[in-house]
Amino acid sequence: MRRQFQTGCSVQTWRWFALPGLALLFLVASWPASAAEPHPFGQGRLWRIEKPGVRPSHVFGTMHSAEREVVALPTPVEQALAKANSLALEIVMTGEVRSALGQAMLLFDGRTLRDIAGPGLVQRVAATGARYGMAPEQVQLLKPWALMLLFSIPPSEFMRQSAGRVPLDQLLQQEAQSRQIPLYSLESVDEQIAALAALPEADQLALLDDTIALNPEIEALFDTMRESYLSGDLAGLHRLKDQLTQDIEPRVRQSYDERVIHTRNRRMVERMEPRLAEGRAFVAVGALHLSGRRGILNLLSDQGYQVTRVH
Repeated sequence: MRRQFQTGCSVQTWRWFALPGLALLFLVASWPASAAEPHPFGQGRLWRIEKPGVRPSHVFGTMHSAEREVVALPTPVEQALAKANSLALEIVMTGEVRSALGQAMLLFDGRTLRDIAGPGLVQRVAATGARYGMAPEQVQLLKPWALMLLFSIPPSEFMRQSAGRVPLDQLLQQEAQSRQIPLYSLESVDEQIAALAALPEADQLALLDDTIALNPEIEALFDTMRESYLSGDLAGLHRLKDQLTQDIEPRVRQSYDERVIHTRNRRMVERMEPRLAEGRAFVAVGALHLSGRRGILNLLSDQGYQVTRVH
């Protein structure tokens, strides 16, 4: 019998989990920009991407949530998606992908969380896990980075997705499947897992500790983040992110930032380019990946694409 069934946590329990998930929107750690530093493409959710001789494509910033207002697509987004010849997502979710992600979250080396973390942190993990309906023996078998992701999601969002509500990215995937247009992943499941799993264990524990300290405020923070997202205030999302991570050790923040944001931004731009060259592509990625000097939109602009806000 596999270990996840022994704990009562089936892979289906983790249907909400993927690195493009809502969790990253709270815990992405990057160097805070100074007030005077420009933040390119800081307003908007939908952008037209053009080069001479190629039909325009679109890039859309998502929030990985099943909340009703988030999944209600604005008319310009619906129109762009309806005309698209392909859809590219951070990752196309399949049963195989969910299984791989769920398995990667579990400790399979004979250790439990108590063997990795001190008793104080273990006690706090158990108390926080109870907010998500998890028993202490269940959280004991999860890796620190997996717990960090879980606890940076509001319990309300966790319950929505556990009850079968579909987050925005997967709704877009379902729309593409219903239209029978090609679907593309900008990353592999192994790459997504490695973005966090390859962090040193001590860094994972430091991030987990910070996440637990933040968790009592997570519902209010979600509301603030949702309002910023719905208004297209990407710069505001980055400011919120910087405020939430200002107490994390700079070395840990820098390592996390490079692995989870900047490396992935460069990789996703490289892999979306064949779709952009085909024309009429629709690319949907987490909103925090889009803006800023090292964001996807600025990287595309640097490569000669004309990037124009649509919505």
